[in-house]
Amino acid sequence: MTRIIANAGSGKTYELSTRYIAIIAAMLRRESSGAAFDPASVLATTFTRAAAGEIRDRILTRLAQAALDQDKRIELHNAVCKVDPSLANSFDPANILKRLTNEFDRLEIRTIDSVFTRLAQAFGQEVGLALPLQFLSEAETAAASRRALRQVMNESTDVDDISKRLQKLAYGAASSSLERVIGDKLDSGLCALRDTQLPDA
Repeated sequence: MTRIIANAGSGKTYELSTRYIAIIAAMLRRESSGAAFDPASVLATTFTRAAAGEIRDRILTRLAQAALDQDKRIELHNAVCKVDPSLANSFDPANILKRLTNEFDRLEIRTIDSVFTRLAQAFGQEVGLALPLQFLSEAETAAASRRALRQVMNESTDVDDISKRLQKLAYGAASSSLERVIGDKLDSGLCALRDTQLPDA
């Protein structure tokens, strides 16, 4: 497994597409020795659908350009051989492109969310998830969040207890500015509530 971490615009897509092409090229080389060609065994993952689509498009575009243009072929050959020098004498972008397009529906270039969704669907029963999974829209997610927050608020009037509960809802982000803001609002709100409920002297 290779994890590529970098800022926007720093070449992650280029690097990831190069590594993906190198892995597929090595797989095709091993196929000549009897190994199976299985593009579904190679996973490229990122955060958004747009980024996943960009990675897939970059892979196919670079291969197509290399198949049609000698300069692009040399450029891609050199990049791939930096990842795997053993590909120097067997790199064939036209063949890689043909094989990938023939099995386009099996390419595993997807978002992290979709990877975990598939894992949850496959192994949900083993970890106690109710199946089939129900996926919420943004509006449904917001409503569920409000219900969870309301439940936290209704179960306690102790500020420290509510703060701890909110921390759990925020995945333990104790130092987050959001939690501090919520905590401050809760503190002032609960104080005001107590003031209104105090009996007259």
